[in-house]
Amino acid sequence: MADTKRLAFSIIQFLHDQLSSGSLSSDAQESLEVAIQCLETSFGISVEDQSLAVSPSLPEIFASATKQQTPQNKTNSSSGSPSEEQLAEAEHLKTDGNDQMKVENFSAAVVFYSKAIQLNPQNAVYYCNR
Repeated sequence: MADTKRLAFSIIQFLHDQLSSGSLSSDAQESLEVAIQCLETSFGISVEDQSLAVSPSLPEIFASATKQQTPQNKTNSSSGSPSEEQLAEAEHLKTDGNDQMKVENFSAAVVFYSKAIQLNPQNAVYYCNR
């Protein structure tokens, strides 16, 4: 369990760093704050507990791991960002997922949120909802 807590702590640290960057919309900041609270509650940890900190940091570990990938192994889309139509469809799918949550049809909600993520993987709200 100690390694699990350390991994969760590293993710929380990363999310805090993203919040501090100042480059996120208010919706994205709110989503990250919710995600941090969920992780802290789920794993019984706090960002103040520096005994769980690891070196290198999670972004450094990720950068090292992705350097080893060849370009054809990367799964980025050719354009890099979703089109306006994809963004609108993803929002529609999120709304459908929210509607399913209201009637407690959780498995259908997960399907809608997952489809929204496929269209716009940069929107953290879709991950949080799922």
